[in-house]
Amino acid sequence: MTLNKLKIKLTVVVTFLMQLFAISYAGNAIDFSSPENTVKTYYEHYFDKDVVVKCFYPEQYFNKKDKWWLDYKILKVEKSKKIGEKTHSNIVINRDAKEIVVEVTMNHSQKGNPKTKFWYLLQKVSDEWKIIEHSHIADKNYPTYD
Repeated sequence: MTLNKLKIKLTVVVTFLMQLFAISYAGNAIDFSSPENTVKTYYEHYFDKDVVVKCFYPEQYFNKKDKWWLDYKILKVEKSKKIGEKTHSNIVINRDAKEIVVEVTMNHSQKGNPKTKFWYLLQKVSDEWKIIEHSHIADKNYPTYD
């Protein structure tokens, strides 16, 4: 086999693998263009520390040993009612801030109900939507742990 034929075969293989990777990755885009897309990016890249830290402002990461949820669904997106207040990180909540409620199906349900909810507060930081505060919405199946 000549060197040129080997280069052509190698190019074909590499091109095929790159296209295969692009197709498999297309459903999990990294996108901070809207509050919904930032939350989707967080859930869809849950184990990718480099992506997850960028979902938050200031950047933060939680040690993720296993995936505690099976799926998620955005239930509600609305303008924040906390405009002018400060977050725990001392960030002033601006008039464009959005609140999102997400319902997740848990891996290890308690008391028979596998679903619970989380609340996220997002606002634009340098033209990207970031999570600036978040919490679990306690319910009878998943009470808040102090």
